[in-house]
Amino acid sequence: MLFGCHPDGFAGQMPRSPEVTRYYLQCPPGDDPDSWSHERVWTQLRRRLAAAGAAPPAEGRLIEKRVLDMHDHVTEPMAFGRLFLAGDAAHLVAPIAAKGMNLALHDAFLLGDALVARLTRDDESGLAGYSRECLRRVWDYQEFSQWLSEVYHGAATGDPFRAGTALARLRRLFTSPVAAAAFAEQYLGTAARY
Repeated sequence: MLFGCHPDGFAGQMPRSPEVTRYYLQCPPGDDPDSWSHERVWTQLRRRLAAAGAAPPAEGRLIEKRVLDMHDHVTEPMAFGRLFLAGDAAHLVAPIAAKGMNLALHDAFLLGDALVARLTRDDESGLAGYSRECLRRVWDYQEFSQWLSEVYHGAATGDPFRAGTALARLRRLFTSPVAAAAFAEQYLGTAARY
């Protein structure tokens, strides 16, 4: 994976196979994908992903172009009587941190275990605590997504203060082993408890 934090906007390269790569380019909300010609996409990718001594991205055919909505939402609580919400029905997290599927699976596993306990042992404690347990992780991932969005997009805001704080966060990640370990724990979701 390769990420570019550039004054023109974020760019990302996420290889999916030896032949297919997913690229991301920051654009204004609601922008029309048709306004991004093949040449415009590749010019911006080369510009935003440029690094001293690095080869430019290998240009290829564009298979799909979409503008992603980067909004977040949390429904709290995630339980209403006998109705339990999970995944996108309960929360949306911007794809910037790639946490949506992780959160949905976490919800499903917790809810599944709670339902099994209720049906096989008449133990309602899992269902009673379901929303609270899920929301601990949901809010942690939401905060991480916002933090990461500021790192990735801060340079392109046109606001010198936000650009400066984004650079400070990046600098800290690369100079502080403690900050790097905390970032890795959040990015990978390896904390023992949220």
